[in-house]
Amino acid sequence: MKVFSFQMLACAGLMFAAFAFADASDLVIRDNAPTSIWSEAYPIGNGRMGAMIFGGTKNERLQLNEITVWSGGKDDPWKKDAWTHLPEIREAIGKSEWHKADDLVNRYLTERGGYFPSYQTLGDLNFDFILPDNAQITDYKRELDLETALASVIFKAGEVEFKREFFASHPQKLIFGRLSASKPGALSFRATLKRSRSAKTVASGQDILLMTGNTDYDNRKGNCDYAAALRIMDCGKGAKISAEGDSITVSGATDVVFSLAAHTSYKLDWDANYRNTDDLQKTVLSRLPSGDAKYDEAKKAHIADYRALFDRMRLSLGTESPEIAAMTTKDRLKRFRNHPEDGAFAALFAQFGRYLMISSSREDNPLPSNSQGVWGDGYDMPWKCDYKSNINYEMNYWAINSSNLSECFIPAMKLNLSLIPSGRITAKEYFNAPGWACAYTTNAWGWTAPGGSLPWGPFFSAGGWFCQMLFDHYAYSGDKDFLTEIYSAMKDCCRFFLSVLVEGPDGKLSMNPSSSPENGFRSNNQNGSVAWGGEMESAIIREVFRDTLYASKIMGDTDAEFLTKLKDVAAKIRPIAIGHYGQIQEWGPDVDNPNDTHRHISQLFALGPGSQIDPYTDTKNADGARVVLNHRGDEGTGWSKAWKIDLWARLLDGNRAYKLLREQLVLVDQEGIVMGGGGVYGNLLDAHPPFQIDGNFGALHGIVEMLLQSQHFEEKDSQRIYTLDLLPALPDALPDGSVSGLKARGGFEVSLSWAQGKLKEATVLSRSGNPFRVRIKGQEWKISAAPKAGESITIRP
Repeated sequence: MKVFSFQMLACAGLMFAAFAFADASDLVIRDNAPTSIWSEAYPIGNGRMGAMIFGGTKNERLQLNEITVWSGGKDDPWKKDAWTHLPEIREAIGKSEWHKADDLVNRYLTERGGYFPSYQTLGDLNFDFILPDNAQITDYKRELDLETALASVIFKAGEVEFKREFFASHPQKLIFGRLSASKPGALSFRATLKRSRSAKTVASGQDILLMTGNTDYDNRKGNCDYAAALRIMDCGKGAKISAEGDSITVSGATDVVFSLAAHTSYKLDWDANYRNTDDLQKTVLSRLPSGDAKYDEAKKAHIADYRALFDRMRLSLGTESPEIAAMTTKDRLKRFRNHPEDGAFAALFAQFGRYLMISSSREDNPLPSNSQGVWGDGYDMPWKCDYKSNINYEMNYWAINSSNLSECFIPAMKLNLSLIPSGRITAKEYFNAPGWACAYTTNAWGWTAPGGSLPWGPFFSAGGWFCQMLFDHYAYSGDKDFLTEIYSAMKDCCRFFLSVLVEGPDGKLSMNPSSSPENGFRSNNQNGSVAWGGEMESAIIREVFRDTLYASKIMGDTDAEFLTKLKDVAAKIRPIAIGHYGQIQEWGPDVDNPNDTHRHISQLFALGPGSQIDPYTDTKNADGARVVLNHRGDEGTGWSKAWKIDLWARLLDGNRAYKLLREQLVLVDQEGIVMGGGGVYGNLLDAHPPFQIDGNFGALHGIVEMLLQSQHFEEKDSQRIYTLDLLPALPDALPDGSVSGLKARGGFEVSLSWAQGKLKEATVLSRSGNPFRVRIKGQEWKISAAPKAGESITIRP
């Protein structure tokens, strides 16, 4: 690895030239005050490492993360031969004895020994500054620039101006910071690197702190060891630096640069017990740049690396006056609900989602973005900050392809495929089935067992959803090498479902027992959470069977026995059913409650993220989906609102989708767990509450799908011909705008401009040479011939 070094700038005037604070018109999140609240700090990340920056004047805190810092380890949570109890569970379901069925499922189809592993904080880097005596703090600014991935703080203490800049470099695998004062010698501070549990910090020389430890929790040693190292660089002429214990003291400096490295023993490998053999201390110390390094070169490399991804998609949804654009993000957030015409703020929120993805899920990540990305504070985080596999983890990656960040999907692919060895055990112990399966959650240690009682844990179709994620990534790229990597996982997932599907009272095949994530029903004066034929599970199975059959043609699969059975069973799977109040049924029996306002909308998987309902051609099921959404209502947690934005966009109702976006963009100050009242925090992180990043990513996807959709296709001569729907759900509040660099399934890149609510021009760049169709407001736009790979066509209605 090439190590970048930094050149110290002793002259304050020279140093200030290196800082570039953004203009009000740029993509900037800003505040005029520091914060002590975690959910209002500003996030930076390089995929594997992250930090939350609070912007204090006298005390600055960087709360640190490394994406593999997990408590717990590989476990044996399976209830042995649980499948032997399936007949009595199915008998209870067949007799509509819902309470008894729930009791049996909770007794036999849950995990053994509980579920405790959690993502954890790496620790804190704190700076305690000595400011001029009795100095008044003025001209305070705290900013996060989304175009450069730089966080900055600037203020005056008396007559001295202090500036700080922070970034997380992916090329160098380091977090960097620069601290400076306008008056020579006015910068003095004490830096500490610490963690309140299971950590030891020691000084190495006068400029390095080394912290090591383990992720133990509740007297249980973790399977993850970690090391982190801080280096304070040459402080310039006349400055003094010394280190002792867990701190470094600097006095009389003008400009100081620091770097921070971290590494762990984690390896995403079931057979290796999730451990590597790296010398952690040696690794982190070797990454720290030397004292004569050049900060500007590292910063330039960081910005170039980041912008190579971020600049692919540009979005303009309108402009605002400089005065409004210069408002703090909190103030603009408060204003937005009553000023929907501020499309520039909606664009800022969308691009913040892309910033978070680049910052938390780079191609070489050992793990994907979790329920808080790469960020999180504590040792037992909300919902363990893991990978909830019944919506939240998958939602993280809905916009990954359409917003032109395809490489950032690779960590999700690696995690999904890594679960197969564990998933084979889950399939065997709970269903005596071949193939592999995953229940409602997973984590860093290959967990595929249920992980809790009803209505959570016993949801056994997550493996199918993972395969839907994998194939959808292929649909965008057409990369046969990628399909080769995932095809055996898809086949084995289908083998599981082929083995476990049973005939229901409707004569169709479905899951039994079947749950609908985290929800329940009431029927026959009983509460229940399992029945037969849950629609989400049926929709997942329909989708993965369909995609596997198509993939088999591309792969030239000659396994005739398997493919014949798959095709025959696919035709017998329970289809979408319309219930007693016109709704798409959530369960096999028509027991849905029209007054149910649950945050999950699982029965609409076929609409989104699936691709089984085209509102232009399938009005019956589209109407059934609208009934569900109208009865569920628009209120909900942050991520639930994001899902509803997506679903209304898929139903071609841009105004309803935009209404929900406005209701998601409301300021929330609640940090504890609340099952409603979602919105965003003052830094635009999604509030469940608490912070849950899938709400950011889901909203980004919904905004993209207002402008472009490509999920529908016709299969012809063993080839899918995708339909590109241009401006399918453009809201009235955004009559003018443009976007470039969107991606569409089939291998296309699309740019659009519109005025007065109508398409002005569209350019479709083909990356594949595949044929495609174009629809504008449901009307097909005739294309004389598909462009060759590398060529484009322009459409001007």
